[in-house]
Amino acid sequence: MGTLLGIILALVDQPKVLYKAQEELEPIVDPERLPIFEDCVSLPYMHAGCNEVLH
Repeated sequence: MGTLLGIILALVDQPKVLYKAQEELEPIVDPERLPIFEDCVSLPYMHAGCNEVLH
């Protein structure tokens, strides 16, 4: 729970990061589905952000 809260607070503090991640995600994932592990290769910015938070 603490990690999720940390991510949310960081994105609220840095909206440019949120918008950049959203721009990367939108062409890969259409509105009908959630991202899957195979999408990770196509999402380097989001992957790096997740690694930053989890390590």
